Amino acid sequence: MYQASNKDTPPASLEVLFKADPSLDPSSLRCPAAKSQGRTSDYFYLPPDRNADPLALVACDLTPNHSGKRNCLYADMHVASLTEAAFQQELAKPLNAAFAEALRKAGG
Repeated sequence: MYQASNKDTPPASLEVLFKADPSLDPSSLRCPAAKSQGRTSDYFYLPPDRNADPLALVACDLTPNHSGKRNCLYADMHVASLTEAAFQQELAKPLNAAFAEALRKAGG
């Protein structure tokens, strides 16, 4: 819905998304399974560019919170639950290089 209202542009950050729609509850950025350690969000998001490969990663759990798995959102908007090994394989793909680097910098 955000993109439809913003010239097909994804939000620059999760914070921008929540500021754009006051009806969204910021607590939804907290994963009940996570040990958040004072973070305001348990998820990592990197907006895709307009020409992103549909299978490029867009968002994920910051840590493997779900029995060693991470939930991942792709540019085509499908979600997958990946083991940490499968997640690392996804990060190693060239199409996810920028996502992998940004995630590392974020401490994920």
